[in-house]
Amino acid sequence: MEKELSGHIKILEERLLQPETRQDILELNRLIAKEFIEITSSGMIKNKHDCLDGLETPAMKLSEFSCRLLSEEMVQTFYRILHEGQFKITMRSSIWKKHNDTWQMTFHQGTIIKE
Repeated sequence: MEKELSGHIKILEERLLQPETRQDILELNRLIAKEFIEITSSGMIKNKHDCLDGLETPAMKLSEFSCRLLSEEMVQTFYRILHEGQFKITMRSSIWKKHNDTWQMTFHQGTIIKE
């Protein structure tokens, strides 16, 4: 996979971790696809509408990022999140799809690996 594309997708993932983005409906609408589905670390299923109501804003730090190209217009990411102050680590995976010239997240899952 091109380093440029991997770097761009990582920036988008990091943007979605920022408290100001997580509370910005316009930015969330731009970054999240209409068909978006998430399986949360607690096992709940959410859609785009659920996310536009605002996301929790805990301090999080991304590490061990990697991604793979699924097709010319689809990328899957893998990374860990440290939930600062909570002693919790989650493994994350997302699928990003290119819509016109914009990458949007279509799927996301978080799994707790350490509490």
